[in-house]
Amino acid sequence: MASGSTDDPYYESEGADDRKIIVRMLNYKTTNETIREYFEQFGRIEKLDLKLDADQNSRGFCFITYSDEESREEAIKAGPPTLDGKEVIISKAIPYKDKMKTNRLFVGGIRDPLTEEDLKTYFSEIGNIQSIKLIPENKHERKKGFAFIEFDSQEAVEQAVDKKNPPRGQRHEINGVRVDCQKTYPEEHPAYKKIKKLKEDMRNRYAMYDYDYWGHGGYYGGYDYTGGYDYGYGYGGPSYYGYPQGGGYYRGGRFSGGRRGGGGAGGRSGYNSRGGMY
Repeated sequence: MASGSTDDPYYESEGADDRKIIVRMLNYKTTNETIREYFEQFGRIEKLDLKLDADQNSRGFCFITYSDEESREEAIKAGPPTLDGKEVIISKAIPYKDKMKTNRLFVGGIRDPLTEEDLKTYFSEIGNIQSIKLIPENKHERKKGFAFIEFDSQEAVEQAVDKKNPPRGQRHEINGVRVDCQKTYPEEHPAYKKIKKLKEDMRNRYAMYDYDYWGHGGYYGGYDYTGGYDYGYGYGGPSYYGYPQGGGYYRGGRFSGGRRGGGGAGGRSGYNSRGGMY
């Protein structure tokens, strides 16, 4: 091992994120020694973290932290090498906290007398707003109870949700009405599939108890984490906002009434019998 470097997976020096790359598509037989031998030509490696499974077998990717940013740039500029007969993929490593950032905010629990102008006035104190979209009912054009706000910066959304990631969010009170705010993502965002899978896993895990995890004592007093009505308050909203078509099938629709909690197909309150924090 080179002097001053480490393979300790728990070690992380200050500013490491700016000097780190991820190497994917590794041959499962490729070792630390092979990886180090190639990547040290670009600069001193401070940390090499080859990811292993529970049986200590390679998972096919690793993280490399260089001692300076220039070395990272050189490694990326050199292009994908072939290690142990397999071409690998090299890219900058993006920290999880940054992957979960977005400039789009979901606001649920909107009811009269709140107006679009009220939302604009309140959230303009947090950041510059590019657009606000209140989702109307198709027939009557009345407020549906939720909105999407797009800011010109990710920092504004981080402030609005108190830096919490889905399924967690932050409650605000606007003119006496409590609304629930969460980050929302377009389908192409790296967090979209992660959150969707989380919901599916939790739904399946709690199905054996005959109630729906997201509708039973949900984060927002019995709401699903996006408002009590699977992905957008039962509204088959535009997928542009990261909410699939055909909303309401799980919690705003037929899977949410009765024993599973939440408002079912009959359009009841949308709250289960217990409410409160999960």
